[in-house]
Amino acid sequence: MNGTPAPQPESIEMEVTTVTSHRMGMTAGVLPPRLSRAVHRFWKHLTPSYLSSRFPAAMTVLKRLPIAPVLFAFLTSVPVQGLTRKGWVELFANGQA
Repeated sequence: MNGTPAPQPESIEMEVTTVTSHRMGMTAGVLPPRLSRAVHRFWKHLTPSYLSSRFPAAMTVLKRLPIAPVLFAFLTSVPVQGLTRKGWVELFANGQA
């Protein structure tokens, strides 16, 4: 307004803070152009061939991992933890209704 340019954030972390602190005036999901380019540059390199060359052991484990049982275990542990925290598991275990 007074002719001096607004101070620019020094790093991506500062831009993210700026975006989240001013979210009320922004459309959800819109990133500043500089941050958007940085995010795009980061994610475009994460291809399966790049990850396999960079982390061969981890990618071998992930390829052999049985996805269905892992998802089942994760998706059942979440509600069980919630029921345990609220005291329902103990109630069911004692047979009281």
